[in-house]
Amino acid sequence: MAARVLECPIRAIGSLRVAPLWVIVLGMARGSFDTMVKDAVMEGPSGEARLVGMLGSLRGAEKVMVVAALGDAQGEQGVPALRGLLAARPRSVDLRCAALLALAKRAGAEASDVLAAHLVGVPAAVADYATIGLAAVGDDRAWPQVHARLQRQLGQRPAPVIQPAQIIMGVNQFEVLLTIAYLVRHLGGSPTERIPQLVATMRSGFDRFYRVEQDWLNQHWPGIAPDGPASDQIAPPDPEPFRSLVHATHLFGPVY
Repeated sequence: MAARVLECPIRAIGSLRVAPLWVIVLGMARGSFDTMVKDAVMEGPSGEARLVGMLGSLRGAEKVMVVAALGDAQGEQGVPALRGLLAARPRSVDLRCAALLALAKRAGAEASDVLAAHLVGVPAAVADYATIGLAAVGDDRAWPQVHARLQRQLGQRPAPVIQPAQIIMGVNQFEVLLTIAYLVRHLGGSPTERIPQLVATMRSGFDRFYRVEQDWLNQHWPGIAPDGPASDQIAPPDPEPFRSLVHATHLFGPVY
């Protein structure tokens, strides 16, 4: 199965691996606009206010760029503006992805309600970004919804035919690991039924994981394989390696 890069163009802003055409063109043709946005971010609250004020008059890639920049801005207007934009459910997938990521960066765990609301009934790329945001900063309120997402992902995933040589975060081929990363973050001190639920789901679909994923999971969560001990004898894993998967997407660094 060929790797598919996460669909939202905003994916490229924090990554050195992917450069969609519009990013290249925008950088060449709109250098002055890019500089203005960067300067506004660096300016602090007054610059943030200027960016928020522009949102109503912008369209297309320029609006996506400003929304992404709000994830790095400082002030009191950016978070309400991002929440308002997402509440309006814009049709642009790129814009919604950018807003979800920016809100996660700015609001942290307080963005959990909005992120959880974008897990179902939305385009696949939007749900991907909502999950990434939850995996990075979300509190445990979305655990049941994210667990249901994992069940859907494994249920819809065909048994691997081609085995990738390594895990490369940021492509849809490995998106299921980010779903698991969120779930693992909220096992410690959680309701006792969460570990058995997650173990049962992962074991039931273990043959749907690529071999490199199976090896990685066995390394960082010993006993998780179907031939492992009873689920009530399995301790939660160290969440740090799972958290590192989220950082490996290169989505949470500064845009500028």
